[in-house]
Amino acid sequence: MRIQAYMRFVGCAVALSAPTVSLAAPPPTLSAALDDATDICTGGSETGEVQLKLDWDQYMNVPRPVPQIKLKTFADLPALAQRYLMNAPSVRAFGRPTFVLHSATTSGEVFVLPSDAGMCDAFVSSAPDIVQSGLAYAESLGRKGWHVVKGSDAAQSMPLSQRVMIRMSPQPDAQNFGHQAKVQWLPQAAGDGKGIQMELNFTSGIVKRP
Repeated sequence: MRIQAYMRFVGCAVALSAPTVSLAAPPPTLSAALDDATDICTGGSETGEVQLKLDWDQYMNVPRPVPQIKLKTFADLPALAQRYLMNAPSVRAFGRPTFVLHSATTSGEVFVLPSDAGMCDAFVSSAPDIVQSGLAYAESLGRKGWHVVKGSDAAQSMPLSQRVMIRMSPQPDAQNFGHQAKVQWLPQAAGDGKGIQMELNFTSGIVKRP
């Protein structure tokens, strides 16, 4: 398994005589973090490399911390993420990932289970308006070439809103290669925002064109 990492750089212009000041990057928006999650989940299957974002928190699947390295392990994950690790679709199919990634955004928390095996899962919690966030994310995917193949909004018989979307991504040896995203989110009145409000499940492989 190969791992590929990306880093955003935040710079500032200073006078040559001024002392060096280290500025922390501002937290991303929820929309930006969900875009990152999409890239992480789809990129791994296309490149065969687990996609990491170096400006995200990284938790590693190791049995114990390495004293010489500042490393967070799965034991350091919040309880909600630890519970998700027990039941995520990609975990049931392939076992626990090497990493869990976390982004604390301006309006919610995003956790991603990156993989290069064709399945990748993510979830959102603590978002103040998850309905608007879910709709905005689905619309954003649509502008980037994803097509809705199934969609429904929350109702008494269906407590979750859902969009199933696909995007073709032809590869040299697989012209019908593509990705499917299953996005589900709760109605605003459900829950207290501290649980899983939205889930993203990605699968990649040979798909039928829309």
